[in-house]
Amino acid sequence: MITVLKKETKKRLRGHWGYYGLLVIILVFSFAGPSATATITVLVLGVIELLFFFFQARMPCGVKNRDEGFCRNRGYGFLGGCTRVEAHRWMKIAALFNRATYSVSPGTILSKFNGKAAAISSGATVVIMAMSVLTFSIGGTTR
Repeated sequence: MITVLKKETKKRLRGHWGYYGLLVIILVFSFAGPSATATITVLVLGVIELLFFFFQARMPCGVKNRDEGFCRNRGYGFLGGCTRVEAHRWMKIAALFNRATYSVSPGTILSKFNGKAAAISSGATVVIMAMSVLTFSIGGTTR
């Protein structure tokens, strides 16, 4: 039986699929033109990408610890905490609703390359989604 990819390569690709999806969004936006189909494709892929960056992209946890520091364990996404401390899993989401109780450090999240890459990529996804809608609304076709 022929295997295309090794097990380690598949593991690495599985954790970073959102970055490859961003490349697909850029290609669709660049070459498809201002059609309704391209705009819907970019929007659907963009929502999937944002879900990846919110819940699955690897980055530092960044939740406030008891000793007034910030957690540097590997977390998952902007809204998901690390898996080492049980309470951190939901503290980032709780910080959205109650800023007085919980605190997340953007400096800790952006201190490592993977946090910066996720922030830049999610921003690029939002910009491309907005550009796609604007391009279609200005001079799009309904094909």
